[in-house]
Amino acid sequence: MENDLVKFTKEMLSIESISSQGKDCSKITEACDLLCNYLSPIGFKCRHFPVNNGKIYTDSLYAKYGSGKKNIMFSGHVDVVPAGNIENWDSHPFSAEEKDGYIVARGVADMKGGVTCFAHAAKRFINDYKDFDGSISMMIAGDEEEPFIETTKEMCEILSKEGEVWDIALVGEPSNSYKIGDTIKNGRRGGVEVRIESFGTQGHDAYPHLADNAIHHLVELTNKYVNKKLDDGNKYFPSSSLQIINIDVDNKSTNTIPGFAKCLICIRFNNLQNVESIKKFFNEEIEKTEGNFKIDFNFFGEPFLTSSDNFYLQNLKGIIKTNTNINPELSTAGGTSDGRYIKDYCDVFEFGLVNDSIHKTNEKARVSDLILLEKIYYDFLVKSLI
Repeated sequence: MENDLVKFTKEMLSIESISSQGKDCSKITEACDLLCNYLSPIGFKCRHFPVNNGKIYTDSLYAKYGSGKKNIMFSGHVDVVPAGNIENWDSHPFSAEEKDGYIVARGVADMKGGVTCFAHAAKRFINDYKDFDGSISMMIAGDEEEPFIETTKEMCEILSKEGEVWDIALVGEPSNSYKIGDTIKNGRRGGVEVRIESFGTQGHDAYPHLADNAIHHLVELTNKYVNKKLDDGNKYFPSSSLQIINIDVDNKSTNTIPGFAKCLICIRFNNLQNVESIKKFFNEEIEKTEGNFKIDFNFFGEPFLTSSDNFYLQNLKGIIKTNTNINPELSTAGGTSDGRYIKDYCDVFEFGLVNDSIHKTNEKARVSDLILLEKIYYDFLVKSLI
């Protein structure tokens, strides 16, 4: 007989809840409904949070059990990235087939597996400790991968205004690099997209004195950024990283000096930086560089760090050690997560499955890892609430 956790996980994985589907978010809603139908019979109160920006629609879910003061939140998402060329997969990406001890499916590691593990752990905990004094909540987004409508941010804002308070948030992102237990993410870097436009004067390349090459000015400016270090990092974070993502001229001519050029720069920054320091870093060099520039910033997250002394973090570390005999590393590496929205309401850290196959063809997770992660989540609830 198939393990109940595995069966539930496969049901979730069979739903093609791909991000960024325009105004059709029916598959996201279907995944949220499956979770709600799993949790409601044991007493969870479920509430949908449909969100749209006029062009893109998505759905999200907040599910809560209990009314006790101590509230343990699990944060996750049920949207997944596209599978790519299905012909390259060993099996259909949404058939959730088992092979050699793994479940192969889009989203199994990132991060439907984490969602189903916590839901199953919560169900088991409530059956074992019906009279516990506390609350368990699950905040599930439908746009974590894209198109970034910020449903987690909106849920936090609305629920907080209604009086909801959380003691800690455990984000189920796949935090481990090689095996369950090797890494807990207790912080994340901030992120910003910087778009720079360079304006010159178009002209014939045989008469450069009558033109002003926009590329030359932009290259001079970007070289300054590349060769200027933001910081050296600290004991918690690596140095802030600046990467030029593209330079675009849209010049199809072979003998025309361009009068316009633009570039996109992405920065992942640590807690030594903030919005103002990033803007200062860029604007100082623009003021010293010949040319006519326009710059725009899109900040999509600020850095956060949960102290290694946090009570719940220490609990999780001890539980991982007991279950795996591994002392987990605390890390702030990687991109952003929805923890960047939750950090303003409570401390947050991340622990989930292994991330070595996420977003890849034949994304997979060990069945034994799902069972182990569920056990760790269950023990975390016991340690935190009993």
